[in-house]
Amino acid sequence: MIKSEFSASDNQAKYRDQMKMLIQTGCKYDCHVMVDLRGKRFNAKSMMHIGDIKAGDQFELVLDGDDEQSALEEYSRFLQIQ
Repeated sequence: MIKSEFSASDNQAKYRDQMKMLIQTGCKYDCHVMVDLRGKRFNAKSMMHIGDIKAGDQFELVLDGDDEQSALEEYSRFLQIQ
């Protein structure tokens, strides 16, 4: 299991792209990807709670599985690392 801190962009257009990519990237990997947003955890591969992340929010991604490192590297390319 690995964890990393990120933040969503303050720019609305970039923020929308980031949230779309958050789900799409997670679905490409077998590992579990959870978002920890102020103590609330939810599945990053589902649209159900992605809207809880607002522009400028800081959150943690928790990845667990065989391809977690590859997934984290891809997330790091489009999310802002804290």
